[in-house]
Amino acid sequence: MWNYFVKPVAQPEIVRSLMPLLRVQVSKGWPRHAPRLCITPEQNISNGPSSLSLSRSEQAILKARCYVESHLEDKLSERMLARYCGLSAAYFSRTFKRVTGLSFRAFLPQARVKRAMSLLENESLTVTQACFQAGFSNLSHFTVMFRRYVGLSPSVY
Repeated sequence: MWNYFVKPVAQPEIVRSLMPLLRVQVSKGWPRHAPRLCITPEQNISNGPSSLSLSRSEQAILKARCYVESHLEDKLSERMLARYCGLSAAYFSRTFKRVTGLSFRAFLPQARVKRAMSLLENESLTVTQACFQAGFSNLSHFTVMFRRYVGLSPSVY
């Protein structure tokens, strides 16, 4: 027990040991209309280790996540990000899911909802303005995704 409290541990080692705990596992029997993941404003889905000991594919996925989170208002696709990272589309897809615990198609709306949450909290924007600044092209789709991941409508939030 003493080694766990006293022994120094490098940040990459901590992150690798915690990654399985951070992955979201959705059971197959879960109803489709239930929230998949309730995200809170304090969560930062972009935090990743800045370490030289990560594999090339892990570094590529972290690079892709940073790109996505800084270009949420743009039209983004897996194929475009795979090219950006220098990986094939199939390998990028598999690796993204392995590293983040989410497919790219599940990650993107969560990142956009997260951005919308911060816009609605920190700025005096309308729901429509937050919707478009977060990268959603349709207010109805934005409301559905926001409600799915946060559990509230954007106007109530």
